[in-house]
Amino acid sequence: MSQFREKLNERYVTTHFSKLRTLTPDEFESYARFYRVAFTPHLPPDRQARILEVGCGLGQFLYFLKQEEYVNHWGIDIGREQVDSCRRSVTDQVEWVDDTRAYLAQRTGYYSAIVFIDVLEHIEDEDLFPLLEAARGALTDTGKIIISVPNAACITSLTTLYGDLTHKRLFTEGSLSQLLLAAGFSNVQIAPHEKKVIRSFRSRRQKWLWRLRERLVRWLLSEFHQHLMEGSYPQVQTISLLAVAQKFLET
Repeated sequence: MSQFREKLNERYVTTHFSKLRTLTPDEFESYARFYRVAFTPHLPPDRQARILEVGCGLGQFLYFLKQEEYVNHWGIDIGREQVDSCRRSVTDQVEWVDDTRAYLAQRTGYYSAIVFIDVLEHIEDEDLFPLLEAARGALTDTGKIIISVPNAACITSLTTLYGDLTHKRLFTEGSLSQLLLAAGFSNVQIAPHEKKVIRSFRSRRQKWLWRLRERLVRWLLSEFHQHLMEGSYPQVQTISLLAVAQKFLET
């Protein structure tokens, strides 16, 4: 790891996360409600299943797993500040790991699901395939990888890309599917993924106007892509993408 990345990672919460949000109990609950809708259909129904979150950050997803009574949840992160924050606020089932690929390589066929939420955009090009191949090897035969990444087709993509010095790239549904298939996964599914900001409206009229404006902006963005890209425009234009793929068993 370069000195530049190491410097940023060692104080990531202090210099980045804490500037964006302070997680209160209400915020954790808000994330849990969002994850319940977005992730539950893809998680194993067995509450004893082993689920690993790579890059657990401040612990929002681990909080959700605890609320859903997944007793064998586990989180890892390369940042000590993130791990300390998780332990204080969410769970003891988290650890600092400086080499994620090696960690996964030691746990062949162990996890029913491995989750990456806003992680792959931070990974160097040469490390992407080794990381994903190690994750594939750490899954059970029926295991799934679940990934959320920022969407390059979203109108706010440049702000997302350059709003964090550790970001290396964004994805579209095409490039994310390409990556997972090349890493050996199968049955790749890509879906829109976006946590709505909770807003208060003074009247039904104000709420209706807000929704109308949002739909208009999304329609204009779609038309913009179609006009410039002559039919090869992205179908998903939400802030993030959600990908789910299965382990591919060689015959």
